[in-house]
Amino acid sequence: MRKMASKTFLAVMLLIVVFFISGCGSSNGGNVKKAAYEIIDDQGAMIQLEHKPERILTLAMGTDSIVLGILPEEKLIAINSLADDPVSSNIVDKANGITRKIKNPSAEEILSLKPDVVFIYNWGKAEMVDNLRELGIKVVVVKGPKNIADVKENVKLIAKTLGEEDKGNEKLTEGKHDIVVKVSGKSWQKNNNITFTHEFGEKNADAINLQEKQLDSSKFNWYIQSVTLPVDNLGNKDDRIQERTIYIKDTALESFRNRMTGDGATNWAAVFNHPAAHLLLEMRNPQQDTRILKFRAELIDKSTGETAVGLCTASQSDNETEHGWSGKSGIEDASTAMISLDGKKSQAFIIPLYVDYFRVVEGEYNLRVTVFGNGQEKIQEVPITIAKKRSMGLFAVAFSFGCFILVCLTIGQLKKCIFDIGAKGAITIALFAAVAFGSIVVPTTLFGDLLHVFLGPFSGLLTGVLNGVLLYLLVMSLLVIYRKPGIVALMFLLKWMLAGLMFGRFTPLGILSYMVYIVVLESILYISGFYRKQELTSGYVFIVAILIGTADAFITMINLEQMMFFYRLYYADWYIGLYMLINGLLYSSIGSWLGYKVGIKLQQVMGE
Repeated sequence: MRKMASKTFLAVMLLIVVFFISGCGSSNGGNVKKAAYEIIDDQGAMIQLEHKPERILTLAMGTDSIVLGILPEEKLIAINSLADDPVSSNIVDKANGITRKIKNPSAEEILSLKPDVVFIYNWGKAEMVDNLRELGIKVVVVKGPKNIADVKENVKLIAKTLGEEDKGNEKLTEGKHDIVVKVSGKSWQKNNNITFTHEFGEKNADAINLQEKQLDSSKFNWYIQSVTLPVDNLGNKDDRIQERTIYIKDTALESFRNRMTGDGATNWAAVFNHPAAHLLLEMRNPQQDTRILKFRAELIDKSTGETAVGLCTASQSDNETEHGWSGKSGIEDASTAMISLDGKKSQAFIIPLYVDYFRVVEGEYNLRVTVFGNGQEKIQEVPITIAKKRSMGLFAVAFSFGCFILVCLTIGQLKKCIFDIGAKGAITIALFAAVAFGSIVVPTTLFGDLLHVFLGPFSGLLTGVLNGVLLYLLVMSLLVIYRKPGIVALMFLLKWMLAGLMFGRFTPLGILSYMVYIVVLESILYISGFYRKQELTSGYVFIVAILIGTADAFITMINLEQMMFFYRLYYADWYIGLYMLINGLLYSSIGSWLGYKVGIKLQQVMGE
């Protein structure tokens, strides 16, 4: 029995081994699937198909219609999102039976649908075709139809790909036929029957051939695929800027900005030689032509259709007083450029748009893009908006000027404050201002740039300990000792004078910033009743500290907005919010509370 069991076991194992070996051998051969049939698409690519496609996807409504004319709806795994729109589609009934609707799907989304074959027009993005084929998806590129003959070719190609070549060769019977056209809206619908006669024969074929011969095929060897603006000089979109909007400089504000930052008069020749925006021009070149083409962009008045002033072509000028614009050396009222087709089927160009800021007018326009050369001309228009940048920066500047005027009007109160506190008080304020200058301004000036190297835009959170905690510790300490209106103003003015004398910081923007501090803090202290309070309690001072922190958060926002306005910087909203919360509210509140404690001690020492 034991021998028999052993022999049986060996026999079973031998069979398993033989089966495994034979299975491996068959699998090696199975990896090379024999193609059932082959097709060649519009680009000349050969696509091998092992079986008739069961899961079909097309990326255009035109090819959707052709597929549904050959196969039932269940074979199409997804359909264009507009296919069930009665205004846009003639396959609404069939489209309603397909659950999945798509619009400009990504390669990843297409892969998730697991299609057996994908049909795409040759005017689509070439990168999409390459990406899909790299993912192992069979892609058939069909011709973007320009006439009836092209449509017939597409029907034959798609039918052959689907393994239904006979259906693609079916011809419309001769004689009279009717086409029902339906157009509908929300509360209306119009139907119209169109009767036509269809004939076959040499006569009809000759007419078609003659028509095709009369068409100049060279006119279709390149065309404009899309126009996108604004983009940066690398062709990337900026999410902060509204699409199809060109922001122009305000000439009055530009001069004002330069003078406030100490740069003097604006060098308009230098300013104007920088493009106002960049445009991304995508060209399709199916025949892989190589040639130099000319580009022209014009502003078109929507109401009149005439060319509007504003765009121009940059030119070099030796005279810095001139704008350096079109005229003798350029083309007026248009931005021009030369572009070179390099033989690729798809090519992108980043083209600068120059604006004459003294002539252009804000408003809604059409941007007419014209590409021409070799007797051909292709035109595309896109709606655009010309606007001047308006932001919180203007409010910040206006508020700062208002603070400056208010301080100037109340200069008499500052004199009264000095007389009230006497020489001892004036010396104390000067001492506190000197301490603030030495412990805050000096280190931040000397080491601020170094900290910025290591911490980047977040270096202010570290220096904010000095500008927030230490500054308001000194301010509140001084206020506890001398509780009179004008104390804060005197201390900040002395601090500004010391900074100006030592580091040359006598700039208009600098004085505006200090004016904001003075007016906002003095207003908060006055409104809260700090100056009128007979006795300061811990609970009351705590509330005042929070109010001062809130006021400093507002001051921080005003100063950052001014920086963006005058120096053309950009701070994200979250970044501004972070500095308002940390540097403004948190640091200043802590400093004010600590200053109250220190002020009581100093008050006892000074006998005040």
